[in-house]
Amino acid sequence: MEIKEVGSASDIGMRKSANEDSIGILTSFVNDDEKGAFVVADGVGGEAKGEVASAKAVEEVMKELSEFIFEVEYKVEKIDDSEKIKSKVDKAVQRANRSIVDYKGEIGKTTITMGVIIDGFLVVGNVGDSRTYIYNDGDLQQITRDHSLIRDWVDQGKLSKEDIETPKSPKAEKMAHIINRVVGKEKDLDVDIFYRPLYEGDQILLCCDGLPDMVKKGWISHWMRAAGDAQKACDGLIELANEKGGDDNISVVVVKVGDLPKKKDILEAETEHKEKIDDKEQERDNKKRSQSATQPKKQSVPDSKKK
Repeated sequence: MEIKEVGSASDIGMRKSANEDSIGILTSFVNDDEKGAFVVADGVGGEAKGEVASAKAVEEVMKELSEFIFEVEYKVEKIDDSEKIKSKVDKAVQRANRSIVDYKGEIGKTTITMGVIIDGFLVVGNVGDSRTYIYNDGDLQQITRDHSLIRDWVDQGKLSKEDIETPKSPKAEKMAHIINRVVGKEKDLDVDIFYRPLYEGDQILLCCDGLPDMVKKGWISHWMRAAGDAQKACDGLIELANEKGGDDNISVVVVKVGDLPKKKDILEAETEHKEKIDDKEQERDNKKRSQSATQPKKQSVPDSKKK
């Protein structure tokens, strides 16, 4: 697997007086394979020293993951290995959380979204409403789930998915920035962990809410296709967000991977394998029915002839 390109950009936006976002990037090349850790943290709006919290979170995550990223012998070969990686990602976010909770000076709180890429897999850790997406050939899929009031209301049927799409409905807009899970609020933290295989042509996009709040999903997808390289994608997405109003800070990381199986080939192989299994099961069922039909039926003996 190859990490072909990495781009990143962060901007204050058009309406804020300070940039409270932070970005972290760590990559290594060992044993003909590349590994990487990528983080976007967004200091919670309205909190004092949000920029201190986001910077502290990124610093602690990078410290926790640096030895792992540069470890020569680590490979994903079985399911136990994937569990170890997921545990490592969770541990990194927990370390960031504790460092902010225990911080002695003035510090705010932060969201965090992070991705670890290793051996053709992506492991994502997420708290808050920053997001991680995977883009491939016109398809942009959000991997993370927002920890926000409006996302909960959609799940409860109080809002529709259309209500929370950019631009949001008036009802959703009033609650758009109420998040119910953050890094640095309390010592016990539930971190969402996601695990995905990567395919040829995949691009991983990590961003704070300043991007999707301003730019529709279709436009993000269009620019990911049109940009050509990772850094142009980042610069263009920030420009789009500012053109739409730039209500918040905007931070993005784009990672392009390669030297991987094509998703179409994998899906076709999986379908072919399933069809072969189905054919074998059908053949066994037919054989059983045939054998049952050819076996002579046992004649019952009337009670009067039984001894």
